[in-house]
Amino acid sequence: MRLIIVMSISCLIPAYNEGQNIRKVLDVVKDYKKFAEVIVIDDCSKDNTSLIVKEYSQNYPMIKLIQNKINQGKSGAIKIGVKAAREELIVMLDADLIGLTENDIDRLIEPVQKREYASTILDRAGDRTAIWGWTNCARFFGGERALWKEDFLKMDIPQRSGYLLETKMNFYYIENNKKIKTIYCPQLFTVHQYDKMPFMKGVYSYLKMSKQIINTATPLGFVVMFLKVEEEKFSYLYLLHSRAIIFAPITIAVTLINSTLIFLQLNIIRAVKLPRGVVDAYNSTLETLNRYINR
Repeated sequence: MRLIIVMSISCLIPAYNEGQNIRKVLDVVKDYKKFAEVIVIDDCSKDNTSLIVKEYSQNYPMIKLIQNKINQGKSGAIKIGVKAAREELIVMLDADLIGLTENDIDRLIEPVQKREYASTILDRAGDRTAIWGWTNCARFFGGERALWKEDFLKMDIPQRSGYLLETKMNFYYIENNKKIKTIYCPQLFTVHQYDKMPFMKGVYSYLKMSKQIINTATPLGFVVMFLKVEEEKFSYLYLLHSRAIIFAPITIAVTLINSTLIFLQLNIIRAVKLPRGVVDAYNSTLETLNRYINR
């Protein structure tokens, strides 16, 4: 079978009241050569999100804006974006990312372009600092994804799925025996809900999201994701337990220990407020190691 590398890609960015954050993402994607188009789906924002996108689109015609007249939720916004997308390879990015680089996007896209994986997910360091970051479950639910449009159109995703879009996408790939993996990005963060709204309201929203995900995925479902959603730097473990299930507990144990160490490292760095230069050097070292591991 001949390998086809697709260079033109549609990028989808769902956004709701992201006027304070979206510039950081647009500043990266506007110059990314592999994107044939960047479609921002403004989900009936009440702030200046649309005005900012229009400002960018004047200088960068590949940036397009869809304005929902009624709030559709993230799932609805993504479905609208996929329908409008011209290209067969889709990249989804959240609008509130901090630290996104072209290298992150390259790492996200390449395994899907080469047909090595059906979908990939960026594993954000910011999610690893949160309450359940140590469990290694946070990596399953990142919004930064590369996938084929034909796969998305086959997914059974209700228009209003609440916080379950990523969960339903994961299980589509698992149930159809399609390979999916996460890619850790040590410098990639996001603005958490409890930073976007009054603290207690944000915590309530975060807990509500977590409960909805846990109830839908179920404990058994989480075990399945542990074993089927590969973690990039432990690919050899997933290969082993795919051949002999006896290796499955080893995979779970090793990845859980790794996630606990990352959780502790990130929170210690944040707590002691190390100098920016030290943090940058630490992140650069991790990136170098990841590139070496993935050769």
